[in-house]
Amino acid sequence: MAFVRPLNQQAIRQADDDFYRNHPELVINGVRIAIDPTDPEQQSLRNEWISSYIKNGGQETGNGLRKIEEKEEELEEETPGDNNAVPKPAPKPAPKPAEKPPESVVEPCPSPEEKIDPTIKVKWSKTVVTPIHNETWPPATPPTDAIPEDSKVRMIIETTDVPDGSKATIEIYHCLTGALVKNGTIKKLVVTSNGVYDEASGKLPEWSFEYDHVLWDPYDKPYYYFKGTVEYAGLIAETPKDFESNEAETLRVEYLHVCVSDLIADSSPPFLTTVAEMNEIGKILKGKSLHHFIYKQKFNAKKFNVNIWGSVLRNCYSYHHASHGSLVDRTSGRHIQTNSNPPTRPVGNWRSVIVLGKISLGDGEIANAGDVPSSPKYLMYLNTCVAGWEPSFANSILARGTMHVIAFRKFIPDDAARSMARKFHKEWRTINNCNPAKIPDIFAKYKPRFHGSMRPVLFSAPAPAPPPAEAALAAIEENIITI
Repeated sequence: MAFVRPLNQQAIRQADDDFYRNHPELVINGVRIAIDPTDPEQQSLRNEWISSYIKNGGQETGNGLRKIEEKEEELEEETPGDNNAVPKPAPKPAPKPAEKPPESVVEPCPSPEEKIDPTIKVKWSKTVVTPIHNETWPPATPPTDAIPEDSKVRMIIETTDVPDGSKATIEIYHCLTGALVKNGTIKKLVVTSNGVYDEASGKLPEWSFEYDHVLWDPYDKPYYYFKGTVEYAGLIAETPKDFESNEAETLRVEYLHVCVSDLIADSSPPFLTTVAEMNEIGKILKGKSLHHFIYKQKFNAKKFNVNIWGSVLRNCYSYHHASHGSLVDRTSGRHIQTNSNPPTRPVGNWRSVIVLGKISLGDGEIANAGDVPSSPKYLMYLNTCVAGWEPSFANSILARGTMHVIAFRKFIPDDAARSMARKFHKEWRTINNCNPAKIPDIFAKYKPRFHGSMRPVLFSAPAPAPPPAEAALAAIEENIITI
């Protein structure tokens, strides 16, 4: 059906009003919802509106039905501002094209401009370590033993974008001097999953310190750093060496103090025991501050091999010995019998020894590096009778590298011996933080008080020769002054 043009606007408005009055379900919040011009299910609604239009004065020109969309286009053209016109329905969305199945994501190779540089980072597994000491008693392999965990430190090296199998090396240095630690180069390391591990064991590289590594020199700067090198893209990194500003990231070696006793109780008042003395001196040396590690050992066996004693003595900063002492004939091994104090016999074949159980320890024993790997670094305090009556024992200790030996020429009374040891160690530890340079001054302070009862004596190693350049300069200055 066709209609006379132009369309009758009055008939349109009345047809709309009648239609939506009859269909309130098509009015939502005051907005008239347009009917769909193509939906077959809404054909009756379209016929209803056309009939209403004709009824209200709209005129036909032919016998066919005019398409509803043509009528709506004419209405929009001829009545652009009419809010009561039949709303034009929204076009149906075009069907979406069929989606392709997802493809595997393959990251493209980086271009030269996008190339990622490999990296390396290094750090210690902890910042404090003790020198090697016995883990068990008796030691498993005297004069050595299994290394305890507090004496082990691991070196951690982390990399990025480094191929597995790349070789690596670690070098350990003194922070102060930058000197490479003796045997401080660790090889046969390999990168695995961007970490550096021992090639044989697959574990982190590990290190422990002992006497040969020149510990505590100087005494108050025992700090170390390490350098890690990976044989790939020139990767090198090192831990901080400035221990004053980065102490928390450097490695510090603690002071190892060894205190030894036997189990023989004193027979005269005040009935002091060497075990009690060992515990007291150990407590003084430990103090309240950090970085002083105390290893104490009671020798309760009457007989033992010298290498057992050597396992205790090794790698220590200082050593305090509380037991008996004697003079022994070098040929027969017979102990001296005398009522004189100090003994007045000629030295001859007699040698000073300390006694643990039934074992005598003197110059011959400590000179044997196979049984005694090292002697104390700075001090060996022999709180026994007559260990300093003659100098052979003390001189052998100094020859092994110890700086000072304190011993006594007399058979010493228990209370005086404990008193001097207590006073000396308190001042050395509490006031001077075990500064080895202070040992002669502190000894000189207390020696007069105990001279009559014990005849204390200090044996000291000669001062090391200055470097050649310093010696030459000193000689030149001396000649200038003389002239």
